[in-house]
Formats: sequence, structure tokens, C-alpha cells
Amino acid sequence: MGHRAVLVIRSKEKKLSGNISNTDPAYSRLKGVGVAESQAKMILGKCRPLEDTEEARITAELVNEFTQETRRILERHNINERRKKEGRLMANVILTRDAGSTVPSLPHFSQQYGLDFVCLADMPVERGIAKISGMDVADLPPPSKDSKKTTNSE
Repeated sequence: MGHRAVLVIRSKEKKLSGNISNTDPAYSRLKGVGVAESQAKMILGKCRPLEDTEEARITAELVNEFTQETRRILERHNINERRKKEGRLMANVILTRDAGSTVPSLPHFSQQYGLDFVCLADMPVERGIAKISGMDVADLPPPSKDSKKTTNSE
């Protein structure tokens, strides 16, 4: 199972903003781009608006509410109870980073290069990039320690 996902937060009443800070302490935002921190203190950050607008403030509040609620759920989840009994670390938070409020417009690779492309990826972000650049996206089997099963080869 992958550890990355795309979180979508929408509001029917208010416009939201992607101009908010990360909760992931290992990444900051510089001009809208996520940048890895070389000396990060691994303390969960609060999401903050990066502009003085109602949209950014509301979005940051929603992200913080999501973070609090998922921490509460994970703390009591039966999978974590099992992990604790097994002496393993528990999943305790979902970190967010690199918010956006629009889908970028990318040139379609087939139009740009005159070829058809297919993406072989199982991570949501990579699959999303492939889709908006006009690629077909192949479904991959879940990872397995059995290479024959993973690659469908004999």
C-alpha cells in the first residue's frame, strides 16, 4: 500500500485557496512550491494562511480540522491497536503539503510529440499528472514480494 494520496477539500459555500502552509514539518513552501527542509524539527505544524484572505484562512482552518479529526480516529483505530501489540509504530497523523486550488494546464504529450504515451504508476499524484498531460494510465497490480506475481511474468 502506498503512503501518499491526494486530499481534496471542497466547499459549496465558500471559495478556498491553495495558498496555505504545509503541516508536514519536513517541507516548507517557497513561492507556491514545496521545498524539503534540511534541518527540520519533526513537530507537526499547524496549517496557516499564506495570504491575508478569507479563502486562505478558511482553507487553513479546514485542513487543521481534518488533521485533528484524523489524529483522533487513528489513535483509536483497530489497526493501530494491533500495531501497538506487535511493538510497531502506530500511524498517528496524515501530513499535508503543497496545496493547490486549481488543476494545472499541461500540454498533451501526444500533441506535443506526435506519439501516444501510457503511464505505469500506482501513486495518485503521478497518475494525476499523467492524466492531465493526456496519457493513458495503466492499472498496476499491488506490490508483492513475488516478482512473478507483480510483473505477470513466468
